[in-house]
Amino acid sequence: MKNRFTVSPLFAILLIVSLLSTQGFLPTSYPTTNINLSTPVNIIIDAGSQAHSISPYIYGLNFAKESFANEIDLPLRRWGGNATSRYNWQSGKTNTANDWYYENTTVTNAYDWNTIENHNDWIEQNIRTDTDSLITIPMLGYVSKDGTSCGFNIALYPNQQEVDPYRPSCGNGVWQNGSYVTGNNPLDTSIAVNPSFMQDWASTMVSDYGSSTSGGVKFYALDNEPELWSDTHRDIHPAHQTYDELLEKSINYGEAVKAADPNANLLGYVAFGWSGYWYSYNDLIIAAQNGYTYFPDYATHGNKYQVEWYLAQMNQYEQTNDVRLLDYLDLHYYPESGVALQLAGGAETQALRLRSTRSLWDPTYRDESWIGGNDQTPEMRYVKLIPRMHGWINNNYPGTKLAITEYNFGGLEHINGALAQAEVLGIFGREGVDMAALWNYPLPGNDPLGYDNFENLPGAYAFRMFRNYDGNGSKFGGTSISAISDDRSKLSVFAAERSEDGSITVIAINKTSTAITSNVSLMNFVPDGLAKVYRYSSANLNAIVQQPSLPLEPNGFTYGFPANSITMIVIPPYTGENPYGKTVISAATQDGWILESTETSNVGGTMNSTASTLNLGDDSANRQYRAILSFNTAALPDDAVITSATLKFKYAGKTGTLPFSTHGSLLADIRKGPYSNNPALQLNDFKAAASKNNLLSFTNDKVNNWYSKSFTTANFQYINLSGITQFRLRFQIDDNHDFGADFLRIYSGNAAAADRPQLIIKYTLP
Repeated sequence: MKNRFTVSPLFAILLIVSLLSTQGFLPTSYPTTNINLSTPVNIIIDAGSQAHSISPYIYGLNFAKESFANEIDLPLRRWGGNATSRYNWQSGKTNTANDWYYENTTVTNAYDWNTIENHNDWIEQNIRTDTDSLITIPMLGYVSKDGTSCGFNIALYPNQQEVDPYRPSCGNGVWQNGSYVTGNNPLDTSIAVNPSFMQDWASTMVSDYGSSTSGGVKFYALDNEPELWSDTHRDIHPAHQTYDELLEKSINYGEAVKAADPNANLLGYVAFGWSGYWYSYNDLIIAAQNGYTYFPDYATHGNKYQVEWYLAQMNQYEQTNDVRLLDYLDLHYYPESGVALQLAGGAETQALRLRSTRSLWDPTYRDESWIGGNDQTPEMRYVKLIPRMHGWINNNYPGTKLAITEYNFGGLEHINGALAQAEVLGIFGREGVDMAALWNYPLPGNDPLGYDNFENLPGAYAFRMFRNYDGNGSKFGGTSISAISDDRSKLSVFAAERSEDGSITVIAINKTSTAITSNVSLMNFVPDGLAKVYRYSSANLNAIVQQPSLPLEPNGFTYGFPANSITMIVIPPYTGENPYGKTVISAATQDGWILESTETSNVGGTMNSTASTLNLGDDSANRQYRAILSFNTAALPDDAVITSATLKFKYAGKTGTLPFSTHGSLLADIRKGPYSNNPALQLNDFKAAASKNNLLSFTNDKVNNWYSKSFTTANFQYINLSGITQFRLRFQIDDNHDFGADFLRIYSGNAAAADRPQLIIKYTLP
């Protein structure tokens, strides 16, 4: 543990809950959501609606091994966390802050603490993987002076509550009575620096790697979670953060970076979480002391919440100086419901995790945490994070981009976390986030969350589904389009258009334990005949599995999404190269069998349109059985150019001798429209005129009990594109004169769905 230098921000979630009283920001009861699995979920994808670019930077990570960064073509990696606030770029030393006894240490690789990794090593990995770098610029005014000192040395401050078991000379800065050690000297661990020190660092990075527009570091963050400095770094910054300090340091250090690289992108103020969006840390401390009746920074700065005020002031700076110092509003977000940075948990926690993603976008979702409590103001009970921040940006500093450079919804070792992570990535793209980076801090060799092997976790497969679903580098599209599920609590859907090949890519996330069948409608896009399908699911947590190609129709398709699955469907634009597929099932109310009135009458005597099987052959009176199959082919486009057609029906049994040996071939006549000019089964259908007799001829050859025969090209004309196409089945010889019942039974449209007769048609469009 002695080399630990980058820390999980879980303390930030716990701290504010423990700090604030029930008058302001404490947990309370919350509503729950019930999921009904009884009905199908339908989807509408509209390529002509809500189109906007998806920033590739939303697929960023804080930590990634080089192999995984290469695999997913990682667009962004962040050098961040508490320890970066004390990083000395000249020596490669930093301080672990309150995460580990305020100890100076050498920066090491996140996955191997025995390997030194300074910022140069870190940037150079990014260069090798073609990943853009986000570097944190310290603004505390101090950086670590060496790799051995600690903030609260036992020799200087004895009788502390705890000491580091690996370095017993270093304490936690808390006296035995529970009060903080105060009055310590920041120079025990640090040297004082100013913005010019950071300007020199940025200039050195430009010299080493080029400017932000020529392959160098493109993004700089103005420190890390400044609201919490008086806790995380209280050995050097005991004063609580205020609005004015935040702005002053952002300007001073922002100017320093821009002086070194004018085109660099700056991110600020890297807020720690929900309470920090609204108030300064000084406000939160003082308000807790006065019953939350007075927030001094808020009251003396135009009654503006901290993010709003910060944006407005940075806007004013640009208007005055003609220089933009804030390119991205940068927030950290961990849902307060208790799912973040946790294992998947039980069924209730898993369901809560999937609901918690709604806090990112849904204005009707009352947060299931203390945030949604009745003691909170109505405005604050609904997080609606992304639209809220877009609104604040538009009102105070238009043109500023939105970044969420730390977030975590937990459960990444489980399919539940993979579903949530995939949904988060889809939401970021749909809602217009400009940058995001998952916080996946590893604990080498002893990681209860498994992040030391993140690339093997289900959560990593959520990234693969967007960044490399086929193992060949194929990605989700870059232009978001409208995708609407009529029940997002069960099935989430996200869609995009891909510029490289014009395909529509669809991610569907079944969040239930039951398979869901959906009718997917396509609007303002004509697809080609076949879509490729890839799936990650609980059936195989170690691979994305390609599925059989999906036949498409011009207006959409029907598809079954397995339980607990993420499905990628790649829909190519219409080129005419791949035919559409349409399988029509025989109509149960229109098909049936007809029995001849007498052996030689050649007219129908009795019929049955409700039986689950159809008879073909003769009965004990030598009367012939015939059958009608009825297919509604009107769903085919009027201008469809048929390329193949196949009639299939399934063997259900026999009575007596199978007629193929005594009655010859089984023949199919076809009628373009209904026999007897009536779709319903009629006795007259027995002899009514066909459009063509003997269109198909079947022998007793079947595959898996299915009889199948394809049309010749010349016979495609008999398929009715605007109505019903019917077939009359009959044996070549009407009877064998043995006064014994000899007939074949096949399944009808009244049979089980998997057994019903099919007319399979493929076609193109002119």
